Amino acid sequence: MIVDRGRGVAIVNEALDPLDGDTVFGQRWGSGALIKLTPEELDALNEGQIIAVDAEGEYVVYLQRNAKSRDWVQPLLSESALAEDWLKPEEDMAWAYLQPVRSPLPSYAETAGDG
Repeated sequence: MIVDRGRGVAIVNEALDPLDGDTVFGQRWGSGALIKLTPEELDALNEGQIIAVDAEGEYVVYLQRNAKSRDWVQPLLSESALAEDWLKPEEDMAWAYLQPVRSPLPSYAETAGDG
């Protein structure tokens, strides 16, 4: 768990019900609802946009990706999205011209043991 009390941000393993006791920030009130970001919202954060979150119907919290955050996140997200296309048979056919051509005749290494 990583807690930055000054900024009021923590990375935790699970959402805790604030009514069950203290949270990582001490005693809090509310439902402790978990808000899951969609892939579109994550993409928006990675593109520099800001996400507004309605917290408990009473407060507004804004989320923004730190420009100094790890640069490997976007390539990983992009790779998983592109992998859907990479695995299609059409992609194999499109790149087939780069595959080495196999001669219909046996190579020396294949026939050396026949003699």
